[in-house]
Amino acid sequence: MKYFYEKLADDSLKIGYKVKKDIYSKKNKNNKIEVVENALLGKIFVLNSEISLIEKYEFAFSEMVVHSIMFSHPKPEKVLLIGEIDRGILKEIVKHKNVNEIYFISSNKEAKEVFQKNFSNLTVKDEVKIKTVFDDSLEYINNFEDYFDVIIIDSKEANLRKKDFLKSAFKALTREGMISLVSGSLKRASDINNEVKLFKTVFRYPTVIRIPSTQEIFSDLGVVLASKKINVSEISLRTLISRFKQFKEAKNLKYYSPEIYLSSLVIPKFYDIK
Repeated sequence: MKYFYEKLADDSLKIGYKVKKDIYSKKNKNNKIEVVENALLGKIFVLNSEISLIEKYEFAFSEMVVHSIMFSHPKPEKVLLIGEIDRGILKEIVKHKNVNEIYFISSNKEAKEVFQKNFSNLTVKDEVKIKTVFDDSLEYINNFEDYFDVIIIDSKEANLRKKDFLKSAFKALTREGMISLVSGSLKRASDINNEVKLFKTVFRYPTVIRIPSTQEIFSDLGVVLASKKINVSEISLRTLISRFKQFKEAKNLKYYSPEIYLSSLVIPKFYDIK
């Protein structure tokens, strides 16, 4: 009987996943990439000993990351995603038919290709709207000015959490442009509070929402939303419902709804998010 144990920040706890099948495993100087299958959870993508995606419940993550920001913007047409792999995010972005350009900057070509091969049900195939780039995010984003309506950052890269990058992202966004950062566990409040402070130096109205975490016991993930002009915490339920009714894929969503999104703005005191 074989178990996979995820590497956690707190070494006093281990979470084991019984392995039904080893699907992929490769280690080199840059990456350790594993794909295992669990009888209950389906396939699990592991990057450098940390779980990036659990197949069975990925919809809760991808729907909240994408639709929370997309419905907060009045009409997003150009979207930039930054991350190692897309974690099901691209398939949610393309559901918005008014989007005509999607850029995906991946910092990890090997991981992206392994993910695409082994999670074909979660990836977008032959979509002409999507341009995938393997490049340094800061260098690449400097090529744009007043261009993107939405930028989604789903990466742990430290360079993406610096003022220089946020200033470049600000310049690349349109007048009503919005940006989101998948921050991490809300239990690591000091990290998220510091990121909110950083966003405040460049953007208006940084707001934290909570989304489900399938990787930690009793925890939610924090996502920082910010904008040049739009205060997401003041968008009314009526506005969100109006936009949602025009969304042809609404009936196919499993987790996101305007009501769920607004509830995600409420952060329990337990997490100590300022």
